[in-house]
This record gives sequence, structure tokens and C-alpha cells, in this order.
Amino acid sequence: MAMKLLPSCGKNRVDARLSLFELVDLCRTCHHLAPFTNFNGKTLAAIARGLIDRLDLRADREAVVRSLVGHIVAGVAPDQEDQAFESFCNDFQ
Repeated sequence: MAMKLLPSCGKNRVDARLSLFELVDLCRTCHHLAPFTNFNGKTLAAIARGLIDRLDLRADREAVVRSLVGHIVAGVAPDQEDQAFESFCNDFQ
């Protein structure tokens, strides 16, 4: 079943270079499609938080960004958190 959802979930972007913002947005999109039988939000949020772990940030900043990413993927981030993460991504590049 998950394979049938891939076109909607970014299959066309697999070979593309994505920004961090785009990768997190892809996880959010896939989360909303709920392609897994296990608790989908935790799975995709863990993937997105794993991306943050690889950025070599200061511990305090990493904790904030990981929290933002988890909220964004789960779809519970208010606009302020979306904007804060987008600003982080722009500054990080």
C-alpha cells in the first residue's frame, strides 16, 4: 500500500537535491498521507529529527530545531514555528 502512495509522497523528488526545509516538508506530506500501519507520526518525525542530528549544531540549538521539526511533521506547528524553522533553514545554508 505504501508504494502506491509514493507518487503523492515525493517519488518524483527522490533523485533531486532537496533543501532541509523541503525534506522536512516531504516528511510532513507523507505523514498526512499515513502510508504506514505503525504510528505514522512518530516514524516520520524520527526521520526528520534524525536529519537534524546530522547537522552538528550546539546542543541547545539542536533541541529547539528538533522540537520544531517534530511539530511541523506532525502538523501541529503554529505559523510562528513554521516561520522560525524556515528562518533557521535560510540562515543555515
